[in-house]
Amino acid sequence: GWSAPGGGHAITYIVIRESEDTYGFAVCNTGQGVGYHPSTSQFYPKTKHITSIRIPDIPKERIVEPAIWYMIFKLQTTPKSENTPEQLYEVVLPHFAGRTTLGGIYQETLEKDICGAYEPIQRSGTCYYRCVLTTVKYLSKLEGFVKSKVKRLTYVIRVAYIQQTREHLKMLMRALKEKKMIKSDSGNNNNNNNEEEKEEMVEVRGPSGGWQESDAYMIRLACSQASLCATKGIKKGMINLDQLKKTSEISKEVTDLVEELQKMHEDENEMRYSNLNKTTEYVPFEGFEFLKEETSIENLAGFEAEASPEMYINMVYPKKSIKINFDKALKYLEQLFDRCEQLRAKSSMS
Repeated sequence: GWSAPGGGHAITYIVIRESEDTYGFAVCNTGQGVGYHPSTSQFYPKTKHITSIRIPDIPKERIVEPAIWYMIFKLQTTPKSENTPEQLYEVVLPHFAGRTTLGGIYQETLEKDICGAYEPIQRSGTCYYRCVLTTVKYLSKLEGFVKSKVKRLTYVIRVAYIQQTREHLKMLMRALKEKKMIKSDSGNNNNNNNEEEKEEMVEVRGPSGGWQESDAYMIRLACSQASLCATKGIKKGMINLDQLKKTSEISKEVTDLVEELQKMHEDENEMRYSNLNKTTEYVPFEGFEFLKEETSIENLAGFEAEASPEMYINMVYPKKSIKINFDKALKYLEQLFDRCEQLRAKSSMS
């Protein structure tokens, strides 16, 4: 995939040896950039895309060219703003295809049926999992799996993920409740002898063990999707009723563990925020003590006889008075003098 300063996207590449001198390059993408893949609206209201596309008949000298692989790995390893889907779909893939655009390639590969199937795109934030799932589907198709077997395989993968999640949650809950360390087996020693297996001590930090809100969301989503997959599977005859019940029981057990961990996480936050005044000494900013004073501030307003200052005073002689006698001129000067008196800061002009 590619990395950017604000995140990135995960996809899968597959290099397929088609003959002695030609290769294929497949891209399995379920999210950002999938707009470059062929799509269809025949499943309305859903719009599905070919999530696994393939560039066939790539000469050996082109597929092993170091410069293009440098660019591919640079997209993933250097988080820069220029790392975008356009770099892959408008530079890398056309280079492999030996063409300027991919439109003709898509038409040829769809006719040969060497691409993946039409699938709905991923939910936000699940690319790290969905790209693996669609890769398994595509590889299964290459191995000759029929569609029903591929769906059963993906169902088994979903259930396996949930089972593994259940074991991890149980281990975390047990460690949190017992206030102990989690012991994980580090494996046998490299020497071929009967030494005892070493154990690595992993500390559980905090009452919730590093649990986050996003963890709960992703696990609930996984359980929901596995249950939906099982429901569709029993309708199509891929699984039996016992397997459906087992999936439902595992999903419920996992969601119950999630709710318990969520409660511990909320209690931890409540305790943390309620004791903030005890964690550090309260030191206010300087000068705040003046807010408590009740003394009069009239002495700060200036002298009593002084009028409120005017910001602007028109000191320009009126142009409309062309002919003026001495009395009128003296009267105007008196008015101007009164105005200048209202200025707090006297100017040289006044």
